[in-house]
Amino acid sequence: DSRLDNLKIIEKVKIEEKPKQRMEREKERILEEKEAQMREKKAEAEAEESASKNKNEMIIKELLEAKVKKIPVSRYKENLNIYKQLSALDPENERYKRKVAFYEDKLEQQKHKNNQFIKKSNLKYGLTKSERMKVWTESYKAELRAIREAEKIHPINYNSKNIKEELYKQMEIQDKLNDKYQAEIEKKYNITSEQSLEIAVEAVENGWPIP
Repeated sequence: DSRLDNLKIIEKVKIEEKPKQRMEREKERILEEKEAQMREKKAEAEAEESASKNKNEMIIKELLEAKVKKIPVSRYKENLNIYKQLSALDPENERYKRKVAFYEDKLEQQKHKNNQFIKKSNLKYGLTKSERMKVWTESYKAELRAIREAEKIHPINYNSKNIKEELYKQMEIQDKLNDKYQAEIEKKYNITSEQSLEIAVEAVENGWPIP
């Protein structure tokens, strides 16, 4: 009897579990359908977004193409900027790649020519402005050096009765040393003493910094 009762209980549980199992399966099915619908909607949205993006890119490309046709070839920078935009929209387009390379090369050539022109326009006595500023700096320092060395070679005794003569003597030594150092600078930069003096005038007139 006990075994019979147990069998009845098990059978009853099985009968009760069947509706629950059906409900669980139904829930799973509904959930799967919803997930499938969501995936489908997401894919549709992505496709629409991609199509819209492609359409917008086509419109932008057409506008840029129309714009670049009106720009003269000589306006390198403007052409380059537009072809860079076109190349970004269509990276595989070989024509855009060639145009970008062409205008980059033209700009580089133009930059080189401009630099050469600036360099030539700044030339005086065969020296650039930067080199003339070096002449001025070295010349100024050489004069200070001559003063210091003359003071060491012939110090002034300010209690001397012949103070004027001692000053003249020191200045004579200073001038000789300065002439020597200035001649070395002139030889270094292949300029004359007159040109060196004109560079000093240029320095003063243009407010070049004192070393």
